[in-house]
Amino acid sequence: MFLGGNDTTSTALEWMMSELMRNPEVMNKAQEEFLERNIETGGYHIPEKTRVFINAWAIQRDPRLGLDRPEEFVSERFMNSNVEFKGQDLQLIPFGFGRRGCPGVAFGVCSTEYMIANLLYWFDWNLPRDQLEKDLDMSELYGLTVQKKVHLHVVPIPYFPAAWILSPNGRFIIYNLGLLLVLCKEEHR
Repeated sequence: MFLGGNDTTSTALEWMMSELMRNPEVMNKAQEEFLERNIETGGYHIPEKTRVFINAWAIQRDPRLGLDRPEEFVSERFMNSNVEFKGQDLQLIPFGFGRRGCPGVAFGVCSTEYMIANLLYWFDWNLPRDQLEKDLDMSELYGLTVQKKVHLHVVPIPYFPAAWILSPNGRFIIYNLGLLLVLCKEEHR
């Protein structure tokens, strides 16, 4: 289970970054959204550096959601929900369905969104000098997951001085996103 989760998450990240590198205007739009200092949402002004905690307890008991008896286990509760866990909902097909469905679907979706948000927040991304967006190889390699046949190589450009990523000789390192777990090395402490 853990191997499948790691493999699928890193594969999804590599595909997402490949698509973002092919469509820099989409990446710029996402980065601008992440870097916005003050945010207005739901009628609330949230100033920069505010820690926001989601009150899941209150949300799950909100009468507008129509959850009768939120403190009780009611097996029929989600019988008429919009999300189809039987395989008809195309958003969830990659996670399987029925008894063989992925038990980590929620964790996989959340962790992938979290990682891509951090990659776009802390870094700007370029292709190596000799490569253009249109030249990215998007061919697939089939296996347990559909991976990229040719791994994506990108050049990270840190937004903040505390996030310098340098090789021992002081040059930027070109990372293979398949090995992105060892990404950041702080130069300034």
